Amino acid sequence: MFTKMFEEGADDLDWDSSEQQDNLDDGWGEGDGDDDWDMEDKGATEDEKEIRPPALVRSNSFMVMDGLELALKQEQLIKMTAEVLFIDESEADLLLRHYGWKDAKLRSEWFNDQNKVRATVGLCSERCDEKDGVFPDGTVQCQSAYCDRVPKEEADRLNCGHWFCSDCWSGYLESQIRSGSQCIFASCMGIRCKLDHPHKFGCACNEKVPTSFFTKHVKDEELMKKYHRWLMDSFVEGQNNIKWCPKPNCGNSVIFTQGGTQAITCKCGHSFCFSCLEEAHSPAPCDLVKQWMVMDKSDDATAIWLAARTKECPNCQVRIEKNKACNHMTCAKCKHHFCWLCKGPWSQHGTQTGGYYACTKYDADKAKGSVSEEENKIVLSNRFLQKYTYYYKRFKGSADGIDLTQKRKKRVESEIKDDDLSKYTFLFEAFDKLISARRVLQWTYCLAYFLQNGGKKHLFEYQQELLMGNTEALQDIIENKQVYELLEMRKEIINRTSSIDKFRAEMTKQVERGDFEDLLQTKADAEIDVWACSTCRKDNKMDASHCVTCTACRLHGEMECKLCKPKK
Repeated sequence: MFTKMFEEGADDLDWDSSEQQDNLDDGWGEGDGDDDWDMEDKGATEDEKEIRPPALVRSNSFMVMDGLELALKQEQLIKMTAEVLFIDESEADLLLRHYGWKDAKLRSEWFNDQNKVRATVGLCSERCDEKDGVFPDGTVQCQSAYCDRVPKEEADRLNCGHWFCSDCWSGYLESQIRSGSQCIFASCMGIRCKLDHPHKFGCACNEKVPTSFFTKHVKDEELMKKYHRWLMDSFVEGQNNIKWCPKPNCGNSVIFTQGGTQAITCKCGHSFCFSCLEEAHSPAPCDLVKQWMVMDKSDDATAIWLAARTKECPNCQVRIEKNKACNHMTCAKCKHHFCWLCKGPWSQHGTQTGGYYACTKYDADKAKGSVSEEENKIVLSNRFLQKYTYYYKRFKGSADGIDLTQKRKKRVESEIKDDDLSKYTFLFEAFDKLISARRVLQWTYCLAYFLQNGGKKHLFEYQQELLMGNTEALQDIIENKQVYELLEMRKEIINRTSSIDKFRAEMTKQVERGDFEDLLQTKADAEIDVWACSTCRKDNKMDASHCVTCTACRLHGEMECKLCKPKK
């Protein structure tokens, strides 16, 4: 509800926003992030190369992997663990699953007491003899209650020695997969207890079923896809530096190295924060972003608006908004007539109390300093609403600016699809840098909303203006020029691209190293140097008591407010 109120106001604003897509090493000691941005253009002239700033250098903080690459990482960990513990890879796989793929914890407990670890996980210390349970005629007894003796070749067993026919194994393992993700911890169907009594849960064999058994006995490909997906999910969840791309149906994962930016751009094009998996929001911290998004998506901002712009009917408590006109109010629900200012019955008002446009009762109470709590709440809520409106419409304008740039990029791609694409390398780089800069700008408005007012915040907002100005200049060129004109302006576009990326990187770096950390508030205050009218959403200077556009008063947010008449 509240978001829609500002969409029109966002159109009044210049576009601005951005995101950071920096890269560092992955946590496994190999590979880089996505390709480094290189401001060098192969089609540039020698003169352009001379005036061009040095190539931008990016550090690599993440590596995007597809399913095969992730499976290779998992396999490497299994092999390494098997070598260190002197066991086969199948057992290493099962041990790592039980320990949540925390190999350090596994090694520590293994070397302290490996027999205890085996018993806990469900791995026999010794393999059973190949001939155990095999009758002279080459058959074995399937231990299922519904089967008889079958040829050994049609049965199988784990290291615990419990024989079951292939059909029983297939039915059991398929049912385990259908039951959910816990199938990766499936145990043998057999009974370990040798006592002659009704067996209970503790009597069951806890020997774990390896992947090779699932592969051998489960023939349904869709079920095996689920099994391998859950196996990969457990691996990713066990790694602090690996997460799935949150875009639906993507399937890529990301390895992140601590110390770099947490703004990730997947190969699928989706940008997200590695920490919270929400939309990439550098340089704003995750906790403040969460608060900001809650206000945007929930009823919090609506509650502020209601408190700032409405009063309760004194008879039925329904919320009423006053839109210009006089102080005589009539409740649409209960038809009660009352004065907007003092909220007394209108029957007690007339020419003696000031008529329709004044209230001597309210003026007397105000002179005594006995303004109602509701009136004070309206004033305070209006200040919060004006601040939120100011930053939200810039935040929304930045998001719309990203969409505008992406649409322009697609139009250019369509126009040059039959041309030599190498000539346009600099242009598509400019599009990407422009989007990145806009996304950073977008989230700096969220950050500024929570910053304590003062000199350092003024410096922060000055840097915002520098980034926004350079971004707007490049946007104006790209949006309003024909493609052939953009080719002729290559040198200027390259220089402006370098400029906005420099400002973006510097602003992000200052926030991430903590230059403004002492200004951050866990809850935003109502202090602001420029306020946005809560009625028409236009900006006004700090000393303005009324909106210069619609004349609504700053204290109450009311047009033609009878309490705050605009100065002539």
